[in-house]
Amino acid sequence: MPKKILVLHTGGTISMQADASGAVVTSSDNPMNHVSNPLEGIQVHALDFFNLPSPHIKPKHMLALYQKSKRKQITTMEW
Repeated sequence: MPKKILVLHTGGTISMQADASGAVVTSSDNPMNHVSNPLEGIQVHALDFFNLPSPHIKPKHMLALYQKSKRKQITTMEW
């Protein structure tokens, strides 16, 4: 049985990119959508959860992340 990794994408720095003027802007594109799974015996599941810059993440978002991870832990046993 493969090991399972859940990646909850929350936006922020990892999904930012430069626009035409060179300014850094947020992007809705999850970088995990462009990563293949090169590790044998490991199954990666990436989920776009929200798209916020890190300073905008508040306790309510942290709680939602916790709750989502607990639900996914139960529901992804059948990935």
